Amino acid sequence: MNHYFVTKGDEYVYEEDLPAKEKIENRLKDFVKLGIRLEQCGLSAELFEIDTKKFLPELTVVKNGYISMIGYQNKGFAYVPM
Repeated sequence: MNHYFVTKGDEYVYEEDLPAKEKIENRLKDFVKLGIRLEQCGLSAELFEIDTKKFLPELTVVKNGYISMIGYQNKGFAYVPM
């Protein structure tokens, strides 16, 4: 089992980490209320064999997170070094 805190349910998280997962879920909801768009890379989900339907509804799954980041940078958003 791994620590995938942005998935629905608790199948990917150790029981002792559930309070942390709940805090993360609440923070994501707060971000969405502020109008912040949150994305999850579909390629990384595939790599870790996570069904994209299992991500929290606050996240938008994009095909490739790097390409998405480049698109935001081209629109004038801050550069994120990798």
